Amino acid sequence: MDEEQLAKIAEDYYLNKLTFGDISHKYKISRYKINKALDQAVKDGVLKIEIRNSNQRNSRLERLLSEQYPGTHFFVIQDDENVIGTSERVTLYAAEKFSEDIKGGNKTVGISWGETINAMIEYAPTATLENVKFVQFLGENLKYNSAADSTHIVERLSRKFSGEFFTLPAPLYILNDLVRKGLYAEPSMQRALTVARNMDFLVTALGTPASLDCWLYIRSPLRRKRQYTQYPE
Repeated sequence: MDEEQLAKIAEDYYLNKLTFGDISHKYKISRYKINKALDQAVKDGVLKIEIRNSNQRNSRLERLLSEQYPGTHFFVIQDDENVIGTSERVTLYAAEKFSEDIKGGNKTVGISWGETINAMIEYAPTATLENVKFVQFLGENLKYNSAADSTHIVERLSRKFSGEFFTLPAPLYILNDLVRKGLYAEPSMQRALTVARNMDFLVTALGTPASLDCWLYIRSPLRRKRQYTQYPE
């Protein structure tokens, strides 16, 4: 391909957020050739991907934690000068480790949701990993206007790596025990649940104190008493 074609494909993928399938249909080329074109664009200087160094780890604290909890691997990132810089360092390193761990062989990866996971996907380098399955192992948090909700996260990740994905068509919070148990028997749930049972590893993040500042209160109409359940938004 010439530089103009490489630039158009790179622009459609990175700026216009088209999927491999969309680009394949638009330019009448295979997914393999799309991935080769993106690699070639980098080699030819048509596309420049800049990743700032995130490998600034606290080896002393890693060693102390490993001694305290044998058999567990710890990666501790040094603080930056400000909170934003520290968050970026952690996200970059997580993206690097995640990309390394999912390569090679058939893997099933469970994904949670949130801004940290969303940012990690943004920083992760694009690759074609058609043997990797991504599964939404938590229900939908009902934030449909957010790019960081559970369904959008797993779909976006599958586009990033050209892998298969499975969504869980159920809410994250269910008050009624009968409804919760009944969902297990729904045919639409079986595929995702079966895949989730065979996860090789799970990618998640810790919630921040900010999530405690906003709550959604729901009163159950099934009880005579007013019962309120708290759900962090």
